[in-house]
Amino acid sequence: MKKILIVDDDRPLAEILDRFLITLGYPKATFAHDGGEGLLFLKENPEVVLVLTDLEMPNVNGVQFIEQSRLKVGYRGKIILMSGTIAPDDDLVECAQTHNVDAVLSKPFLPHKVLDALTIAGVNPNMF
Repeated sequence: MKKILIVDDDRPLAEILDRFLITLGYPKATFAHDGGEGLLFLKENPEVVLVLTDLEMPNVNGVQFIEQSRLKVGYRGKIILMSGTIAPDDDLVECAQTHNVDAVLSKPFLPHKVLDALTIAGVNPNMF
């Protein structure tokens, strides 16, 4: 079964995002507290097809996670980069382009922004 991974040190926010994804028809996500945990999960679970990762996290941050997931783990699925620290949205888009992610999502996020990011990334519930 294909999986979703949410990598974010803000667990309550990650759970809100997961609940919203479930209402849209996506499967329940797995959570990782930082990029290091996320990398371990990706290595052990090649069926992950969507990662939503925060930019700012302890230990292994979002940029390091993205780079290592692509280069060391060989992850080729979709990545949506989330951040509440980069503003305006243009700076987050530039960061995303630099690091080869599929879409960006500013935090705090609104439901229509989550939908936009999923659409831009080319993700839909039928993939799962």
